[in-house]
Amino acid sequence: MVLNIVSSSIIFQPWRLILKLSLLCWFFYRSLVSGRKSINGFTLDLIHRDSLLSPYHDPSNTPSERLQKAFHRSFSWASFFGVKCVHSIKSTLTPNEGEFLMKISIGTPPIDTFVIADTGSDLTWTQCKPCVNCFKQLTPIFNPKNSSSYKTIGCHNKLCQGSLCNNNRCNYEVSYGDLSQTMGDLSIETFTFASSSGKHVSIPNIVFGCGHDNGGSFTNVTSGIIGLGGGNVSIVNQMHHEIKGKFTYCLIPLELLLDSSNATSHINFGDNVIVKDGTYGGLDLCYESNENGIIDVPKIVAHFTNADLELSTSNIFTQVEEGIVCLTIVPGGNQISILGNMAQANFLIGYDL
Repeated sequence: MVLNIVSSSIIFQPWRLILKLSLLCWFFYRSLVSGRKSINGFTLDLIHRDSLLSPYHDPSNTPSERLQKAFHRSFSWASFFGVKCVHSIKSTLTPNEGEFLMKISIGTPPIDTFVIADTGSDLTWTQCKPCVNCFKQLTPIFNPKNSSSYKTIGCHNKLCQGSLCNNNRCNYEVSYGDLSQTMGDLSIETFTFASSSGKHVSIPNIVFGCGHDNGGSFTNVTSGIIGLGGGNVSIVNQMHHEIKGKFTYCLIPLELLLDSSNATSHINFGDNVIVKDGTYGGLDLCYESNENGIIDVPKIVAHFTNADLELSTSNIFTQVEEGIVCLTIVPGGNQISILGNMAQANFLIGYDL
């Protein structure tokens, strides 16, 4: 059986990326991270573009309309599987259908912008002035001339070996399977993240693409992409000194967004990635219930020799706290199965030796 699962988050679906830079194979240069302050970890919001917290939230859209658009975005990414690519590096982002945005600040002083969070590509880039060709974006386009921490990478820099150069500036070019593309200067800048703890986290010497020629199917809700992939140029590896390569994220369900909820997705970096929010005394499979601890579950039957025992919900689920019930069937760790007293409750149990 093949299941077609509708997802509102196209950003994490596979498609193809072509990077025409041989330097990206060893892009993370450790001298760039020397002298950084120690950071234990931080957590950021992942903002669905339909949520109330998104600056691009459209209150005129009904829940049904949002759902239909999500269906359209979910199914449309499949068309990219058929794109033929002859280059060596691929990625998993459809830029025009990206759903989850990260708010970051670039430069000194920091300029706020929204970028698509992408676990499938490596290069982080944003649109930059002067624009030879830029798509429309709702936030101001980053002007590197206004930043005191902006630096271009020169042609003789080790990071630029094998790459194109123009006026002693190392150039990059990225093209996507749907013919979207970005080109510009390979540069270094300070990135600032507004952690949900209230403390800003600033990290200098981040290598990124300052895009002067960008186009295709990008929409105005973003200025570029933040690459969270596994390659050396990924911002995850560039921040290795701070986060040790660790991050987690939790995406809120689509139905909460359709109900115009204030629920927010989060992405955690560094020491904040410890997964805790669902085990109760070894019971790991837990569900929300009504106020009486009741949930709607399918019929469960224990099959014995010549006898079937149909169990009720109270035989196999227990309320561990108000509004939370957990499955009480757990692995025994040996070859013996035990029908415990909870499963025996409300039955007349008789023994005949």
